[in-house]
Amino acid sequence: MTDEPQPEAGGERPKFFNSVTGWIGGLTAVVLALAGLKAAAGQLDLFGPAEPAQAEQAAATQETQAAEEPQAVAETPAADALPSKSTGTWKGQEVTLEWRNGIWVEVTAEGTEDEIVTNYEQLARTDVMTNGIDRNRNLYVRWPSEGGTLEESEDGITWTRSYEVTPA
Repeated sequence: MTDEPQPEAGGERPKFFNSVTGWIGGLTAVVLALAGLKAAAGQLDLFGPAEPAQAEQAAATQETQAAEEPQAVAETPAADALPSKSTGTWKGQEVTLEWRNGIWVEVTAEGTEDEIVTNYEQLARTDVMTNGIDRNRNLYVRWPSEGGTLEESEDGITWTRSYEVTPA
């Protein structure tokens, strides 16, 4: 027999684990190298703002495209130019719809015991239409900014005529 020491049982790792350990070490080195490159690029400001000539060229391109495209949406008028109060008649009662402290307030039979007050959060407003919602009743409303029919909807798709409004 030989005088060489015999490996103990379980003392030697299978080759598969040696291979996995090598792969893990290699991947770790790659990740650290990439992190170092990213940090170096950040210090060199490689991802900073474009050169002035490039920025001017991009702005000129955007202006040209904007001039060629038709105006799809009308500009929103100043809030002062649109009426902030409308009146109408609903079921034989006078109704006032007024913009107060950032909310549309609808008051029916103002100053009487059967007064009804509804608050509408404004969703959108243009020179053509105002849209709002009563979140308590999940009721959408819309009315023409220059007067017309106030409409109501529970789903925002199907609209029902409610009453006529006139800017006050």
